[in-house]
Amino acid sequence: MKIPALFLLIASLLFSSCYFDHRIPVSKEVREEAYEISFKYIGMPYEWGGESHYSDATGGVDCSGLVIGIYGEAVKKFSAHLPFEDTTASELAHTYTLPLEKPERGDLIFMGENGVVSHVALCHAVTDDELVFIDAYLVTGEVGIRSYSLDDPKIISFGRMLVLCEK
Repeated sequence: MKIPALFLLIASLLFSSCYFDHRIPVSKEVREEAYEISFKYIGMPYEWGGESHYSDATGGVDCSGLVIGIYGEAVKKFSAHLPFEDTTASELAHTYTLPLEKPERGDLIFMGENGVVSHVALCHAVTDDELVFIDAYLVTGEVGIRSYSLDDPKIISFGRMLVLCEK
């Protein structure tokens, strides 16, 4: 009789562990950490499909690679991990974030045309009429801080990154 109870206890612990796919929104502390890390990427070259770390002097990032790099580092400090290894701006918007009405620092801004997400940026600040963000942008050829009016038609939606097992 003790063996089935022990088995049930062990099984329940395994299914409630960090490796069970239970996604939760990142905390304010993780978003602040992501914000701080983002400054280390300023000036890094834009590279389509790039996912280099800011310490790689010869590397580059694209928009989703930038977000993955920033959040991949930020969540480690909080005993969490991202629910993916690689993804696109569109997948981030539709699968790996909690939709928001208005972003806060460290949240994600999804952009594109005709309602189709093709670009992602990390929110730095929101004023009454403007979004300030960091992104890897093909036109400028590097990671930098830019801003758009809140009513710019390029802005499609906002989201909060989801992680696995934040503690």
